Amino acid sequence: MGPWASQLQSDQTKRVYVSPDGLRIYNLAGGFKGNRGVVQAPGMKGATGASFDQLYSSGPWMLGEEPERTDYRKRVLNIALHFAPHINAVSKLRYPDTGIALEQIQAQWWRDWPEDVDLPMGFMGEFTRYDGWHWIRVRNGEPNFDTVEIDPRAYGNYYATASMTIHCPFPFYSKRALTREWRNDAANAVINGRNHGILRLPNKGDYEQFPKFIVEGAGKVSIQDGMTDRMVEIEILPSDGMVLVDTDPSARTLTSEHDPIDNELWKLIRNSEILDFILGDITNADAGIPIGRRVPGGVGFMSPIPAEQMANIKVTHTNPAGMITMVMSQWYRRGVD
Repeated sequence: MGPWASQLQSDQTKRVYVSPDGLRIYNLAGGFKGNRGVVQAPGMKGATGASFDQLYSSGPWMLGEEPERTDYRKRVLNIALHFAPHINAVSKLRYPDTGIALEQIQAQWWRDWPEDVDLPMGFMGEFTRYDGWHWIRVRNGEPNFDTVEIDPRAYGNYYATASMTIHCPFPFYSKRALTREWRNDAANAVINGRNHGILRLPNKGDYEQFPKFIVEGAGKVSIQDGMTDRMVEIEILPSDGMVLVDTDPSARTLTSEHDPIDNELWKLIRNSEILDFILGDITNADAGIPIGRRVPGGVGFMSPIPAEQMANIKVTHTNPAGMITMVMSQWYRRGVD
């Protein structure tokens, strides 16, 4: 393989940071580490487990305490970094060994870690040949107040270090969500029967999942409730368009492509007497009701897909051209360390 054999073999754990705009990928660990002059130092903390609190209730005359619930908090990663244009053979391909190159490396790195909560976050990814990529969204969690004991340009070294505290508001690592599509066509009728189908997807992650379904085509639809035999029926009208069905009990179950939306513009018009007088025929027009409020008693799912289990979800659709797409997220307790 030549002089780049160790990089091409990719037998080490790879860790990368992707800038919020997606334009720069920093290889921090692994074969091609240092591609942008930044290398992670040994001793990363926080990647090997999700942060959680176990809450208990106790009282007089109780032996021990009674478990109540588990709260998952944000994940906190602590890492140390080396900056240098000559940090290794990979960085030397991009940068000259100068003080200006060092300043460019540091300036670009910190620009790609905005602390403003209104700005987008970047992504941290970890890869091994065994389990592929695990991703988590990250932002700069705390200011850097490292003591600079010596000028980074001293003696022509052009080298600096920094420590970082990184916050991950969503605490779990994720892999690309798995999807499976079912079409209510003639070929399906031969296999599963007319208007009936089965969607099979695994939950490979460490946590239970409530799958989502994207339903296309008007008609009467039914979807199996997780691992139970219960079928949940949904009626979709032609005016609904595409419908998202989220089986998570804590989320909005039904969302139609054409659900009426009360945006800030309409609220502003209604709160202004002059604008409401002029445009009242528009803002007070009957836009219909959301699909979720059209079903008496609502639509609800209760059964999740357990971790490391295969889901076999039965579905039906009366529309001969109907289609249902199942989406299964994959959440992991840790990276690939």
